[in-house]
Order: sequence, then C-alpha cells, then structure tokens
Amino acid sequence: MQYYYLCQVSLKKGIFRLLKFDKIVDTLSGYLEGKFELLKIELKEEVAKIVSRIIILSAVLLILFMLLLFASILLATYLNFIFGNNYMGFGIVSLFYLSMFLFLILFKDKLNLEKGIEEYLLKILNKEK
Repeated sequence: MQYYYLCQVSLKKGIFRLLKFDKIVDTLSGYLEGKFELLKIELKEEVAKIVSRIIILSAVLLILFMLLLFASILLATYLNFIFGNNYMGFGIVSLFYLSMFLFLILFKDKLNLEKGIEEYLLKILNKEK
C-alpha cells in the first residue's frame, strides 16, 4: 500500500515537472505575494494621507475656534466700554451664542446640517492631490 502511494506521488511530481506546473505555481505564488505587498503599501499610504488631512483640518479648526473666542472677548469688552458696565457686554455676547445654539437645535432637521457637513468633510478627505 505504501509503495502504491509513493508511486502515485512520484508520478504526480513527474507530470507536474513535465508540464512545468511547478514553475507556474511558483510564479503565480510570487505574483500573488507581490500584489499583496503592493496592496499593503498602498493601504498604508492612503491611511497616512487621511490621517495627515485630519490633523491639518483639526489644526485649522482649533485656530478658527481660538480666533472666534478672542474676537468674542474683544467684542464683549468693547460692549462693556460702550455701555459703561462690567458685565453687560459679556451677557450680550453670551445671549447671541445662546440664540445661535437654540436656532441650530430647533432647525437642524430643516437645514439638513448633518448631511451637508458630512459631504463637505468627505470632499475634503477624498480630495486627490
């Protein structure tokens, strides 16, 4: 029985060598390994691009937030000076931001803000350079 199995295995190897299937299999496996490595490298590059865009977008948003914060403090201080009161300017600026907040909460579905912001961010992140 064991002799029969050995003959069968050596016969398969002989046929593979005759038809050069072993070289085809080696070439195909090398090709697939190369394709897999290339895919991994391309995936790493795409992830790096997306992460760098997110970092840049975060930095821009942080700078805009700080600009808005200091502009609000400046406006509140100026209104304090105009009204001759130490707190009225800050109250007016706070009421303005509160009214904006309530407006966005009440009309967020009508304005369709979530979809618009999502499309804008996808456009920024998917932009090819």
